[in-house]
Amino acid sequence: MSLTKTQAILLALCLFAHVLILNLFYVTPKGLVFYWEENFNIKALLVYLCIALISTGFYLLLTRGRIAHYEGRLKVGEKVWSVFSVLLLIIIGYLLW
Repeated sequence: MSLTKTQAILLALCLFAHVLILNLFYVTPKGLVFYWEENFNIKALLVYLCIALISTGFYLLLTRGRIAHYEGRLKVGEKVWSVFSVLLLIIIGYLLW
């Protein structure tokens, strides 16, 4: 395995553990409430795994694009930045709606 594959696997595992731990308990004024059954069923674990894999894939895509842009193999025009800015605004508007 190369270093980047090892890093990608570690990133995916860390993200999976992070989401799993964050969804494991809820803090109330009376103390912690643990969600054992809800957190460790197959459906929840698959969702956590999908989140980790999509995030890792997005990170790898951005990293490779940044390296290609830095090396001059990828040229990005002004129209691309404008289109992605509008797309980002639409996504944020949809998520807040």
